[in-house]
Amino acid sequence: MSAPTAAGPGPSTRRRGGELDPDELAALEDQRRFLLRSLQDLEREHDAGDLDEDDYRTLRDDYTARAAEVLRAIDARRAAFADAGPRRSRGRTIAAFAAVVAFAVVAGLLVASSLGGREAGETATGGISVAKSPSQRAQECVTKIAPQAPAEPIECF
Repeated sequence: MSAPTAAGPGPSTRRRGGELDPDELAALEDQRRFLLRSLQDLEREHDAGDLDEDDYRTLRDDYTARAAEVLRAIDARRAAFADAGPRRSRGRTIAAFAAVVAFAVVAGLLVASSLGGREAGETATGGISVAKSPSQRAQECVTKIAPQAPAEPIECF
């Protein structure tokens, strides 16, 4: 049985359109899996007696060196991805949170002050007409009740 081969990784971090290439990292991880499986297969072939000792050592050393190179390249790509990510400043995060809270407080105060209050006799939802409601007119008539002039509240009602 012949031993599998794989292409070696590139030592530089290549960029696609100015950005890191995630496909290259995925290819390196595939290559790592392939090399580790190849080492396992090589061990089985050696244990079964299908490979002589010299071929086994040569292939094992080659696979091990290539796997180590691929692992270093994967680590370098992951570090480059981590470095390329946006930096989060603790002070900037706190300032943004404080700005959002301040905006919410000011907006809440403005809404509360613009809603105002409800006077006695007014409805909770307000009215759309200028004319007084029957309950408002009756309230005005109640205030006119006096024992000296009973005709005025009667006319009002």
